[in-house]
Amino acid sequence: MIISDIKLFALNIPFKTSFSHASKTRTCTETLICVTKTVNHVGFGEGCPRDYVTGEDYSTAKSFLLAIVGEVLKLNSLNALKKFVKQKEKLIDRNPAAWCAIETALLDVLGKERRVSVYRLLTEANSSSCSVGDKRVIRCTAVLGIQSDKDPIKQNVVRYHRMGFVDFKIKVSGKLSQDLYVIKLVEDIVPTCKIRIDANNLWENEQVALDYLNRVRKHVWAVEEPLKSKSVTDYKRLHNECGIKIILDETFTSIRDVSKLEDFLIPNLRISKLGGLIRTIEIARHLTKSGKNFILGCHVGETSILTACQLIVARMYSKGLLAFEGGFSSYLLETDIASPSFEFSFGGLLKTSYFKRSGLGLEVDLQENYTKLI
Repeated sequence: MIISDIKLFALNIPFKTSFSHASKTRTCTETLICVTKTVNHVGFGEGCPRDYVTGEDYSTAKSFLLAIVGEVLKLNSLNALKKFVKQKEKLIDRNPAAWCAIETALLDVLGKERRVSVYRLLTEANSSSCSVGDKRVIRCTAVLGIQSDKDPIKQNVVRYHRMGFVDFKIKVSGKLSQDLYVIKLVEDIVPTCKIRIDANNLWENEQVALDYLNRVRKHVWAVEEPLKSKSVTDYKRLHNECGIKIILDETFTSIRDVSKLEDFLIPNLRISKLGGLIRTIEIARHLTKSGKNFILGCHVGETSILTACQLIVARMYSKGLLAFEGGFSSYLLETDIASPSFEFSFGGLLKTSYFKRSGLGLEVDLQENYTKLI
């Protein structure tokens, strides 16, 4: 495989409705799309830079690509790509979303060159340790953002219920009465629900966080990133006091963080945050080998390109998969640039067994009104 060209684009697709959490309100995507070309094929990749998660934006992504483009153009095989990922570990740590977009595009075009799916490409390379569980269908999580207007909240919960969802993730504001209204609304409408909450590093004061969690603990099984400190030591004290499991997102960013996981901690693996599919698969392998569970998460506004990558990890390492966040596609986006679009069906179900075409198996249309070269 010889890469002849590589470019990064900014993708800004409007949402059908705004989405809010404690750190940000979004009305459109903020996404990197990478396009790689060989003589015969084009590969597409995606990453989601988030300044409040990894410190990235479009300008840092552009600088990153310019710094490594000469080396990337020489990557002609999966082994060369994996070696590069290992050698550039610290650099990728600082630019995980940008590298995710680049790596995904390289894997897509490599699969097309070899006429195999990226799933097959990676499972053959990890044949001794993958396919642990091998689920063909997974159940997605219903995600509720922060809203002060009760009518839209109720409409969203009813809509999820009618679609058969039982697993819920609720973004919380820290305003106890407002958050309890949403939690109890879900419990009333979906009696069989399982609820976790996401605080997005909301609380600076540990005691305030503890007081809040003690009030909601009988309703939820876990809380994601409650403290601004992102301290595992602080999280352990919280857990010991309230008994709620704690999900790590911004606090879990690389394979080095696996060693700090205790039984009450659950990592949320977001491929863009972790620096691509290769690194995420390696983390999932280590977690599965050590008997630890994990969640496969996504950034708000991901297209089906990153959902395809999620499904690869879910298919390879489903044994320890507690929850899957994704599959929103055109439910949230005004349009999805990728076809087929991977979105959940009734019951929140999403098939993982689509891997029949070469590469990621997607056709991508970079519509000019949503995309610009950076």
